[in-house]
Amino acid sequence: VIRDDIQIPVLQTQINDGVFIIEIYTFSTDLPNRFRQALREYSESGATGLIIDVRNNPGGYLNSAIELGSWFTDAGEILLREKSERLGESDEKLFRSKGYELSILNERPIVVLVNQGSASASEILAGILQDYDLAEIVGEQTFGKGSVQELIPLQDGSAIKITTSRWFTPKGSSISEGGLTPDVVISDDPETAEVDEQVVAAIEILTNN
Repeated sequence: VIRDDIQIPVLQTQINDGVFIIEIYTFSTDLPNRFRQALREYSESGATGLIIDVRNNPGGYLNSAIELGSWFTDAGEILLREKSERLGESDEKLFRSKGYELSILNERPIVVLVNQGSASASEILAGILQDYDLAEIVGEQTFGKGSVQELIPLQDGSAIKITTSRWFTPKGSSISEGGLTPDVVISDDPETAEVDEQVVAAIEILTNN
């Protein structure tokens, strides 16, 4: 066995039936730059619509989700609400859009693909686009990972993980309480490995939009 670095891809792009697909694997620190490049490809592709695929994406850095959400929203719009467990429901931290400009995102339809493996930052991005009616959410109920936790070391060498706050979508829906419900609920049939029913449904929505 030879030791080597394992390069985990951040995202992948492709065109399927005239629709541009950005499949995001993780919300890493370099995702915002890679996403910007993907949007440039989309803008130059002539595709009729966009699919953002965050299925089985466990999330990652919060800032990356805010950066991506800023491409679809006006500057100053609320992208995420963080409510403190310690100070009560009235204590709220707001994350706002930086308002990046790309007209194509308003001119052509968008679908976001989610499933039970979509968690944390994936749910934040999907929640932004769903709350502002910027995209159709297609797939299955998401995981429901919307909590901020701290690891506190104890004197005996052990540690305890405490939930300090929770995330809510722009309109105030809790991500932790059951995750996000898609606008169009459809499962990918494991018996038909050669056909991705969720992608097929997304392309149909974009084609008919």
